[in-house]
Parts: sequence; structure tokens; C-alpha cells
Amino acid sequence: MQVPCAASSTSKALQQIRRPSRRPFNVLNAGKVPLSSPAVQAMKLGRRQAARHGSMFLEPTHILLGILQTPCSVTRCLETQFQLDYETARKAADSKVLVPLMSNLQEFDVDMSPRTRTTMVVAQECAREQGSKVLGTAHCLMALLQDTHSVLNEILEDRQLSVREVEDSIISTWQEQPETLSISDSQTPEQQIERLKSEYAKMQQTGTPSPLQEKAEQAARRVYE
Repeated sequence: MQVPCAASSTSKALQQIRRPSRRPFNVLNAGKVPLSSPAVQAMKLGRRQAARHGSMFLEPTHILLGILQTPCSVTRCLETQFQLDYETARKAADSKVLVPLMSNLQEFDVDMSPRTRTTMVVAQECAREQGSKVLGTAHCLMALLQDTHSVLNEILEDRQLSVREVEDSIISTWQEQPETLSISDSQTPEQQIERLKSEYAKMQQTGTPSPLQEKAEQAARRVYE
């Protein structure tokens, strides 16, 4: 009878933990409140922040950085009323990264962490409580405020700012200037197909390479580098 090696079993466990599931970020929105256009952009930018930190997982801190990089009414509210901008949050977040886990990550290698999935569930609840048809950056920030150990709360505590005051300002801003779905999200699948056909036809006329061609060229360059 062979006894399994402890080292090999540990190695397999680590591989399972580190391997991203590559599930789409809208997996939490199936049958629920869909993400607004600025929230989708914030998630993409958050993935880039995670890759910059060498993390294979999107954490709540990366979402915060992504939101603060996204031009929207909520970020303007944070900047004007509380002097909370991207650079302030970036410095606070970067100070917690001692050694990047992986330095050659791309944003498509990043998946949601369990903590982030919990945060997004809370954001869904915030959106439903507000009676919103979309999940916006305001709801994501309100969910981040619920996390007492988040970078956002640490910054507010250092500045002696009230979480309730920030939350009230975010809600007020959302009610005055609600976010909407992106064009692609508001279209039917048939309309999206027709739009893509039109865009690719314009690319062929102007000689602009398609996204697939660009990815293929990038992959070929990496092989010969």
C-alpha cells in the first residue's frame, strides 16, 4: 500500500488555490442586478491593479482603486467632499504589498477572491435596497464601507471621517446622478451581433486590426522575444 507523499499533496492543493477559475465577472449577476457601465469599467481597472500587485485574485482593495480610476459622479463626490482620490488610495494599498506574488500577470489571469465575492453580494443587496435596476459604483463603495478592515475604512479612520457621512453622500450622489447600463448590456443578443458585424466591417475598410488579430500578434511576439 502506497502512502501519498505529503509534499506532493500540498503542492496539488496550492495549485488548486492559485489557479484562477477564469469565470466571467458577471457570474454573480446571473438573474440579479446587472453592473452599470462605470462599474464594469471599475472591475476591469481593478483587475489591472491586482495584476500590478502580482495577485491572481481581485481583492476589495483593487475594486476601490478601480472605482477611483473610473470617471463618474461617485468618484467626483469622494474627491471634492472628502479629498479621497486615486493616488491617496494607491499609496495606502501599495504600502501593504511587501513582495508581489507574480510579476508577469495579465489582467485576464485575475479572478475574484472569496472575500470579493462576498463584497459583491453585499453590493447586490445595497442595489436592491435602493430599488436600483443596475449595480453601480456607489453600491460597490457602500459594500466596501461595510468591511471594517478595508483600505477605504483605514483611510477614513486616519482622517477622522465618519463612515455614515461618506455613505450618505454616496447615496445622495447616486440618487441625483444614477448610472446606467452600457450599450452592449442594454442590447439584445441579435443587436449585439449586428453591432459587432458593423464594427468589424469598418475595421476591414480602414485596415484596423481586429482584437483577435491583435491578441494573435501579441502572442506571436511573446514567442520570439
